[in-house]
Amino acid sequence: MYVPLRNHSHYSLTLSTSRCKQITTKCEEYGYLYAGLTDIGSVSGCVKFIQECKKKEIKPILGAELIIKEFGRITVLCKNKTAWTQLLSVISVCNNPENYIDEPSISMNELVDLIDGSNFVCIDGYIGSGLFNSVFTDHECIIQAADLEECMSCIDEETVERSLSYIGKIKQVFSDYFLEIDNIDKLPVTSVMSEIIYRIDPDFEFTIPESSSFYPDRKDSLDHRLLLCVKLKTTMKKLESKINDLNDFNMLKFIRSSSYYIKSPVEIETSYRSHVIRNVGVILDMIEDFNILSNPKLPDFQCPDGMEQNDYLKHLCRQGWKKLLKDLPPEKINTYKDRVLKELGVIEKANLAGYFLIVQDYVNHFRDLGYLIGPARGSGGGSLVCYLIGITLIDPIPHDLIFERFFNVGRYSSDNISFSEFSYKDFISNGV
Repeated sequence: MYVPLRNHSHYSLTLSTSRCKQITTKCEEYGYLYAGLTDIGSVSGCVKFIQECKKKEIKPILGAELIIKEFGRITVLCKNKTAWTQLLSVISVCNNPENYIDEPSISMNELVDLIDGSNFVCIDGYIGSGLFNSVFTDHECIIQAADLEECMSCIDEETVERSLSYIGKIKQVFSDYFLEIDNIDKLPVTSVMSEIIYRIDPDFEFTIPESSSFYPDRKDSLDHRLLLCVKLKTTMKKLESKINDLNDFNMLKFIRSSSYYIKSPVEIETSYRSHVIRNVGVILDMIEDFNILSNPKLPDFQCPDGMEQNDYLKHLCRQGWKKLLKDLPPEKINTYKDRVLKELGVIEKANLAGYFLIVQDYVNHFRDLGYLIGPARGSGGGSLVCYLIGITLIDPIPHDLIFERFFNVGRYSSDNISFSEFSYKDFISNGV
């Protein structure tokens, strides 16, 4: 079974035009039951990708393309929930300021410290990968190579030995290790890589078909090149010379080839041997079903005197009432009372008290330090609770601002929320 494992979405910033919906729509069109997402140094698209896969009844495969400082790129696929958790730590380190040099990257030592390689499948061998860089140590040579013969001159007698040494180092970390072979892209450099991979794995025991995409269809390659112009701050006319100056074949491949789209089953079946395709099924068998979706998880807000979060939020509202609404006309009291009880009921039912407490804590902290804080932002100005606890400076009642624009019951649950557990006496206590 073949499926596209190494799809890149627009979360691979300025390197892909594909949206998650476009990837899953194309995979559904081709009848693929699985699809992978492996953005470069990012997992930001994974939640959206899972949601789109569910609509199409496609099983999502999550991973990332990592830039290893010492070698180049490798792709890792998560086999289980533990791998996903470890990958989050890896991505965080990749994007640290000291590691973000043009693109997110990580050292091999940092990577080994953060993961258990047995939880991942590693894919290598494509243009720009670690194996590619061990084969072609002189990128300027392959950039200048006009045909297969010139490209072959860019390797030497030690190429295979050097490549095997590199693979040995990677397999010390990742026991489940596969090499991509590209039989569709007719670039001379891919032909050379295919020959090297055949020498390394003559029986194709761990070789799989190339599956990288940066745009949905071949026709989208022009749009992709325009995106590269944005990234490199150049024009289409000057794009290739700009990339030549960078001495980066990993970028130049997008100019010399239009093959970085999602391949059809027919293309794969006519371009690869059956046992190479079957190796993709070996990978699929390794990947467990696991779910990363959950409700938002807020950090615990430490309330004074051991108070519960909902009780402390009500306490802050009482204090705000004393300060802001002490001169409220009697005929307005019921309006304000009903509003604040309604909001507190929704907040407690949705388990959002911690959210309000965290926001008021940092807003009031910076206001106390003398920083300029905006009076409100967007629909948050419609919350009386926000006003009472200092998040906003606008009383929503005189302006007919509604809480439902900020948060409503339907966004939490279809169940009716009862406010019977709250009482005016409970709220307007302690002499308020």
